[in-house]
Amino acid sequence: MRSINNYFKYSALALLVLVAATVNASAAASVLISPESSTVSPGETFNVDVNVNSGIDELRALSVMIDYNPAVLEVLSITEEDLIVDGSLIEPESGDNGDGTIIYGFATLTDENSYAPGSGTFISIEFQVKNTIEDDVYHLNFENVKLKDRNNDEIQGTATGSSVIIGEVADGAVSPPEVIDFGSPVESKSSDSSSVSTSTMGSGIETGQQFSYEYIFGSHPDDYHKLVSRGIVPNEEEWDNNLLILENNVKNELGDKGYLFSKGKIISVGANSGGYLVIVFYEPLMVEGAEFDEVYEIVRQNAREMNVSNVPTEFGQGTVPEVSTRLQYLLQDAQTMNDIKLESLMDNESSLYDPEIIAIAGEVPIINNEKECWQWYYQDSYSISLNMSDSIDEYLQNGTLLGTGLSTYGYFEVKINEEADIDRKSLIAEVYDIVNTEAIKVGLSNVPVVFKVASPDVAEDVLASTEDEIIDYDPVSSESESQQAPGFGFLISILSISLVYFAVFSGKRKY
Repeated sequence: MRSINNYFKYSALALLVLVAATVNASAAASVLISPESSTVSPGETFNVDVNVNSGIDELRALSVMIDYNPAVLEVLSITEEDLIVDGSLIEPESGDNGDGTIIYGFATLTDENSYAPGSGTFISIEFQVKNTIEDDVYHLNFENVKLKDRNNDEIQGTATGSSVIIGEVADGAVSPPEVIDFGSPVESKSSDSSSVSTSTMGSGIETGQQFSYEYIFGSHPDDYHKLVSRGIVPNEEEWDNNLLILENNVKNELGDKGYLFSKGKIISVGANSGGYLVIVFYEPLMVEGAEFDEVYEIVRQNAREMNVSNVPTEFGQGTVPEVSTRLQYLLQDAQTMNDIKLESLMDNESSLYDPEIIAIAGEVPIINNEKECWQWYYQDSYSISLNMSDSIDEYLQNGTLLGTGLSTYGYFEVKINEEADIDRKSLIAEVYDIVNTEAIKVGLSNVPVVFKVASPDVAEDVLASTEDEIIDYDPVSSESESQQAPGFGFLISILSISLVYFAVFSGKRKY
């Protein structure tokens, strides 16, 4: 009888394991491009959807990177679908880069008790097959996928691409799209080749022990290594709770004072299991010793309010794919403009010729690396925009200007209302004077700017998705005219949104 009972026990256990495995499999997160395959001819258009299912995990943020062959396909439009709820933050620079990569992401701003599992269509993409393309099979594949849950931890799952069959292709020649895994465990070990050494409880002695890391801002950096640690872990039972309070207070003050990316160089704030507050800088921005002192003083001031002295803090550096990818794209565009010069925008033999530009001025700064890229896009141009926003707002309010913005190519755009009854040359000179005055205050000159004209109807669509900034110098004019740009009050808010988006990752609209 015992053997029969045991048989039933083991059978029941096996059944429970099987059921649990089935439930977990069905609840796993997935991202896929639908339909699985599309059969089209040269010159035809077709649509695909990016469908997302977060499984049992509550969805807080999402970002995807999709690769396609730009010699074969052209992106006509990207439409946000029902998965993106009202009030969501769209990842800065979301869209198609025209070079074979689509990046799109969003973060949900909602009460933490309102997060829920997400399932539905994220975006729809309309492609057109270029003419004279040979019959073959091409693919839309995911290069990178990130889903974040309510705690800002990565959700694990799989992402499946899609096949594009052009013309007559034999059945056996149709290869499947790529399937990639995404997500990582909640806790990560430091990637230091030996260990991350820190102090044990109540001691200042380095132990060589490995610790796990958790972050409340940003995520665990790639290639992380410790630079320096300060302080001693208190020998008191309340320290774990006090550390949680401290890291939140420090994170908030660092954000208020502009130390967190993208305004600052800090990409992650958190703590390790050894009892240390952890602050991570973005390695390519090359943090200096004085910056450690400034940040540590903020830490100390917050710790004093909790009656804690000699607070244990670990400073490190590393990289984060989201930041690196964003800066590399901007760096590539800026260097493109460095090579061909701003004047090419008004040269009708240039591939970047825009007949709607009526005046240009200045030069895009020479940008050689990520640090210089960050300095121009997130520091200098932001400062100019902030300082001149009140003066420019007057032109925006009276309808003379429809908007202003900073192009990914590194130059500012100013959009003039084609219906405004004004002397355009005088207006350009006035705006330049404002920009130049503010640029000089931050030690800059010869800042690049492009003037365009556009109708108010066109401007409304553009302003919904643009940034704001400003520039200086003496304009080069042309009699040609007509087109668009972004808005000054917008840049400040867009850069703030970028920082909020990165912190959690980081109606339908068409782009």
